[in-house]
Amino acid sequence: MNVEHLEELIRQHERQQPTEEERRAVRNLHSEIREQLIANREDITGDGLQTVLETIEQNFARVQTPREAVKDAENIRLLSEMQRQRLQAYDISLVRFLPAEFAENLKKYTVESLRSQVDRGPLSSKSWSMLGAHCQHYFKKSPALHFMCGTFERGEVVKKVVVRAERRQKDNEVGKTTELKQLESFKDTSKNEATTKEVEEVLATLWRTYEANQRSPICYFEFVVNPFSFGQTVENIFYVSFLARDGYIKLDLDDDELPVLEPMEKTQEENRGGEGRARNQIVISITPAEWKEVIETFNIQRPLIKNRPTKVQTNGQENVAGPSRAR
Repeated sequence: MNVEHLEELIRQHERQQPTEEERRAVRNLHSEIREQLIANREDITGDGLQTVLETIEQNFARVQTPREAVKDAENIRLLSEMQRQRLQAYDISLVRFLPAEFAENLKKYTVESLRSQVDRGPLSSKSWSMLGAHCQHYFKKSPALHFMCGTFERGEVVKKVVVRAERRQKDNEVGKTTELKQLESFKDTSKNEATTKEVEEVLATLWRTYEANQRSPICYFEFVVNPFSFGQTVENIFYVSFLARDGYIKLDLDDDELPVLEPMEKTQEENRGGEGRARNQIVISITPAEWKEVIETFNIQRPLIKNRPTKVQTNGQENVAGPSRAR
């Protein structure tokens, strides 16, 4: 770097330096700002402090020497001190909860809402009802209790007399083994039993639905689900499982992987196997929540299997209760 280049840099620096008049103008502006802050220390608002701060920021671009920078720093310090004092003087306890005042305002609100005259007497029942309706949105509602099998009358409770049998101790006595009997076919039972008739009715209903559906498979859930009774839905599932086990109906999956039902022809029943063939029985479990979900998903409005009246024992008499749709 030669001497001529250094001299050129010095001349450029001198041209960038402000003149004495410019520096004096900057100092005078800082002095005026300081005097205004001190004079209006008690009356200046938050917006006024923001305006002064913006003015100081704009004037800072003209500060080039330490003397003017000190003036600028003094104004910033004074502005910060004023803001700190304002925050300390702010009373955060202005909003307080007074029970008596709250009760009075609440009473005034309820009475004015009913467009009646404000009095000092107790609230009327209509005012309490209106207040309860307004406040109930802020409290969680307990779910209602629904009976799955309908209502019933319990009647008188008869105490059972416990007969204590004498304990007999027999040495070397071998008891008889209890033999479990399995129902191989619903036709093995008497025609007078209600279960047999209901299973036969389910099979007949499936045939009627199958013919009405142009001999196309029937959706399993639409067939067994009773939208009015969860208990009868469970019974229908068991009846269908008996028929599927004995080979009277065929359970398959459609293109959507949903179970479908199809009754078996007589020729198909004869070809289903001999007595020694293993029989499989499948029972699909269902909960009340799943039952409601199936009703909504498949939009089931009425049962394909007719409703069976529920028999209720009350005071030694047998009453028949009709179905009621669970909500």
